[in-house]
Amino acid sequence: MDNITHTFVGLGVGELVQRSLPAEADEARQRTRHRLLLTACAAASNFPDLDLFLTNLLPAPLGYLLHHRGHTHTLLLALPQALLLLALLWLLWPNARRLLRASAPARLGLGLAIVLGFGLHLSMDFLNSYGIHPFYPFDPRWFYGDLIFIVEPVFWVAFGVPLALAIPQRVLRGVALAALAAFLCGATWRGYLDWGSLAALLLAGGAIAAV
Repeated sequence: MDNITHTFVGLGVGELVQRSLPAEADEARQRTRHRLLLTACAAASNFPDLDLFLTNLLPAPLGYLLHHRGHTHTLLLALPQALLLLALLWLLWPNARRLLRASAPARLGLGLAIVLGFGLHLSMDFLNSYGIHPFYPFDPRWFYGDLIFIVEPVFWVAFGVPLALAIPQRVLRGVALAALAAFLCGATWRGYLDWGSLAALLLAGGAIAAV
């Protein structure tokens, strides 16, 4: 899947994890946990695609074919990647580090956010025609669902609109919705979508917002 979809899905699942946990002792800790879980799940939902930096090691298109959706998209390397992301969050985010030391719900939420983020990335990549080989090197076969196109704007609307509406500040909420609509219009103007699809997506977004 495209990284916009991975990001929106990660943010949405991170929000669900946040809302499913008991509240923290004070508002400051609650805000820190909210930001941490959304950041962690969105990052985990994109982390395996860091293999794109390896594609330049070989001439095109060989580098892309060999390295993208390669080792980083396997179950064997999911755990080391998750531990690396956890270490980066721990080292680079002092407020989150203090929260994690003191709060069991925050530790549980972070673990869930990272595990779900990586799991969602592999699952969503499996669903399109490119597929993944999750059991490599024990089983080199590729598995694919061939159900969803690699770039799917329906997910942008289905996850982007609720995420924008979840923003508490009215101005920022309006900016986020306008940015999503502008992005869809730009994609249509560039020829990635036709105008009928744009109209359907905008209507769907309006319906979601009205619910």
